Parts: sequence; structure tokens; C-alpha cells
Amino acid sequence: PWTITTERPIVFPFTSGDTVYERSAIPQNITVNGQQAIASGTADQVWEFINGRNITVRGLNYDPALYGLVTTSVGGFDVGTIWSTFEDSSIDLTGTSAAMTAWYTQSGENVTARRLRATHGNVSADFIFFDAYASVGESLWSYGSSGSGTHASILVGTLGAGFNGSLNVDIHGGGAVGTGKGIEVDTAVGTQIANYSAISTTGDGVWITANASKTNATNVSATYCGGHAFDVLSDANLKNIDASHSAFAGGGALYINAGATQWVNVDGLTDVQTSAETSRAVYVVGGNLRLKNATISDLYAGGQVVDDAGGRMELDGVSIAATGTSYAVIVNGTSSVGFVRNTVVTTADYGISVNASGASVTVGLGNDLSGATYPLGIFAGTMQVEQASGITPVVTTGGNTNLVLSQLQVLDI
Repeated sequence: PWTITTERPIVFPFTSGDTVYERSAIPQNITVNGQQAIASGTADQVWEFINGRNITVRGLNYDPALYGLVTTSVGGFDVGTIWSTFEDSSIDLTGTSAAMTAWYTQSGENVTARRLRATHGNVSADFIFFDAYASVGESLWSYGSSGSGTHASILVGTLGAGFNGSLNVDIHGGGAVGTGKGIEVDTAVGTQIANYSAISTTGDGVWITANASKTNATNVSATYCGGHAFDVLSDANLKNIDASHSAFAGGGALYINAGATQWVNVDGLTDVQTSAETSRAVYVVGGNLRLKNATISDLYAGGQVVDDAGGRMELDGVSIAATGTSYAVIVNGTSSVGFVRNTVVTTADYGISVNASGASVTVGLGNDLSGATYPLGIFAGTMQVEQASGITPVVTTGGNTNLVLSQLQVLDI
């Protein structure tokens, strides 16, 4: 057997039975400067580098209208490519097959794609990071889609079974307009998303699947989406996000369905909806949510911040304006727990409500529920109200027969 020494530990180690190939030479230190040339024609790909090192491809555009379509991808860095860049190019995918992509990297390291534009993608993603490590997507833009809601502008994930998934991929800048989805984070750990916008997608704006972990998104907007603005199925940290005008009929501009022990932390949310749009501004059906510093304005006649089946939902510094027959905050899951403090309800029928046997809500300090017709509502379950020591809470029922005082506990703290 051979002993191979590397300059540092391998991020994704080999395992017994893996196939190892010996390369007598590799492509390295190559720059392809298309100077904004336009490629076209029927081939498998326009360009591809395998096991490349220090490769740069720039200014190489693609237009199928001239001489036809390639069959898989316009360009890509295949297995083992490191320290390489594709930049400053425009790719038209009009008429492509379902599997066609603009660009991909597979099993690469320190690969960068930047200042790229793709138009009219189909079912597959435009820009793909498969099993990538420490790679970057900067100012990647997608416009239009001939596919469905499954088409994504950017996909961070894995090629499939037997592969490791992506680790520490950084997506910043760019966006998607009129595509199927904006960003899909699948089998990936530590994905960073910043300063990104998804507008008028037919599906989700940002989809963080159950296969992802430790995803972070900062200054991301997903507005006028046909699906959820943010569809979060695993642990994640979201900061300064805009989920306004989602039109998903099932509810949840911000939709949380993570694992039972997973937390989704949201600090800074803007969520404005109208009566023709989603039925719930924030919808928790699995996992746990910490929501801080949020502004929610929703004209839909239903619950605005809803925990239907999640574990624990904590609100701190949330402002809610809801109209119609509406519930500003409602805990509706059999074993759900809610904790609400420093929250202002400016308009609603019910301020804070609990509506399931076994569910409970703690109304903490600093809440202003004066804008609600009925500040508190107990339909089932229990409610606790915290007050400063020596102060007796005043509960204005306003004729609300649904407030069962025997289920209301006042905590003298």
C-alpha cells in the first residue's frame, strides 16, 4: 500500500473501499478570458475543468439562439477543482431541458462564482454547489423561469447518496426575480447567506431543508413569493429578513417545521401581508422559534403568529397589526408552549390566545395588548400572566366569554 502525505487534514476523509485515481498531470494556472465572447452550439458543455487548480474563466457568455443548446451545463468545475473562479458572464438558458444548469462546482474547494447572470432556467438550479467546501457565490442573479416551483436560482447541497454534502458555503449579494425558488439549502452545514433578495418566485424565496444544519441568513428579503418567503425545516439563524407579500395559501410567510429539538432564531423580521395573500404571517408546525424585533402587519382574517404543533415559541419585541376576525398570537398545538414579552398588538380581535388542551402560554412583562378587542383569550389549555411584585393584573375581557378565569394563573414575581 501507498502512504500519501497531505499539507493538511482532508476535510472529507477517504473511507475504506473508495477509489483513488493517480493523475500524471492536472490543469493548473490557466486563465480563459472570453472578453465577453458569446458561445453557442450543441455540445455536452461549453467548458469544464476537472481536478483543476488556480483556474479562472471570465467574460464567456452563452446564447442558445445562435447555434443551439448544450445538453447538461454551460460550464463547471468538476471533481477536485480548487482555488478557481468563474466570473463576469451571462448565460441564457431559454429552451433548456429539465436537467440543464448554468454553472456548477462538484466536490471542489475554495471555488468562487461571481457576478454571473442566468435567464430562463428550467427545473434544475441555475448555479449549483454540490459537495463544496469553503466556496463562494457572489452576486449571482437569476431572471425568469420556464420550469416550476422546483427550479432554483442557487442550490447548495450534494450530488446524492454516498457524497458528503457541502460545508461552509458563502452566498452573498445577488438575487432571483421570477424564478421557481430563490435559494435552496439542502445537504449542507454552515451555509452563510447575506444581502440576497428573491422577488416574485413561483415557489419559496429561501428553502432550508431538513437535510441542512447551522444555516445563517442576514439581510435577506423574499417578497411577493408564490410559496413561503422563508421555508425553514432545520436549525437556522435569520437576522434582518423581509418576508412580505407571500401568497402561499396554506399559510406561513415565515414557515417553521424543524426537528423537535431544533431552534430557529429570528432577530429582525418585516412581514407585511394583505387580505389576498398568506393566511399566517409566522407559522410554526415543528421545532422551536425565537422571534425578536419583528414588525408584522397582516390584513388576513386568521392567526398572525401561530404555533400549531411546534415545541416552544418565544416572542420578544414584536409589533403586530392584524385586522378582520384575527388572532395576533395563538398557541394551537397540543403540547406547544408560548412565551410572549415586550410585544405590542395595535390591531386585532384577540391579542394573545391559547387554543389546545395541553398547550400553555406565559404572558411576560412589557406587553401592550391595548389595541386588541380582547387582550387575552383562553379557548383551551392554560395561560399564565407575569406581573411585577405587588401589582394585580387587569384583564379586560370586554365581554369575551372565551376567557376562562379558572385557567388563568397570575404569577406574582
